[in-house]
Amino acid sequence: MRDVIEVEVQNNKRDGRGRQLRSAEEWAQLAAIYRESGLTQKAFAKREGLKYATFVAWLWCPAAPCPW
Repeated sequence: MRDVIEVEVQNNKRDGRGRQLRSAEEWAQLAAIYRESGLTQKAFAKREGLKYATFVAWLWCPAAPCPW
């Protein structure tokens, strides 16, 4: 049995390729949950169904929204 943390998605928007669009606040919430999880970045991204490279990029963002 695995535990999955659910972040409340503020919108259900998707881009033209079907990818879930998340706000900076949602990414910040995921980053905070990751830091408390004790998991590696790769394990957390896999458990939460996140693309690893995107998740790691957001971990490097400061509290202000990233430029992309």
